[in-house]
Amino acid sequence: INEAGVGMELTFRNNHTVVVRTLPDNPARKAGIKPGDRIVKINDENVDGKTTEDVAKKLRGKAGDKVKVEILRGADTLTFEMTREKINNVSAYSDKTAIISVYRFAEDTGSLVRKLAEQAKAKQVDKVILDLRNNGGGYVSAAGEMLSLWLNGGDKYMIEKSIHNDDKTDYVPRGKNPIFKDTKTIVLINRSTASASEIVAGALKDYQKA
Repeated sequence: INEAGVGMELTFRNNHTVVVRTLPDNPARKAGIKPGDRIVKINDENVDGKTTEDVAKKLRGKAGDKVKVEILRGADTLTFEMTREKINNVSAYSDKTAIISVYRFAEDTGSLVRKLAEQAKAKQVDKVILDLRNNGGGYVSAAGEMLSLWLNGGDKYMIEKSIHNDDKTDYVPRGKNPIFKDTKTIVLINRSTASASEIVAGALKDYQKA
């Protein structure tokens, strides 16, 4: 999926779509949009009262295209024009401790985190902090890719139970080097850690890797 966006996480609050957070090094934060801003219009179309999903779809589009967003901040109405970019969902800072922040699970999140892990190991990092706070999830397959940094290929990480007895089991992909298998790891979560990010946190805890 080559869709681009502006790097905002949204929620539906009191019948309005509101910004929960903006992602580092992405257009919304650079433009000055802040958590708590209420989205009123997108490209002059009134979206106040629309669902978060509807608003998110209108914010996404082709990389390089401009999008105009009108927000309500307290009593002030502000307008921002941004250029859509491919969103950076991962950041890392390494000393002897690698701090890896993942904001959502996009299609390429697993491969991006693996590159960061390889860089961290090359610097002889011996501890990892995986920050999944405010990560609303995304692709479950990306969760499996990320878990391959700690777990062995073929390990189960999710079983979906069905009332029709056609249960589905997801396994960590094979052929991947579990770079952090023996690395002390701490995972940060909060009330907004959901879906694929919950799966990662739960699996690392169940396998006693974090």
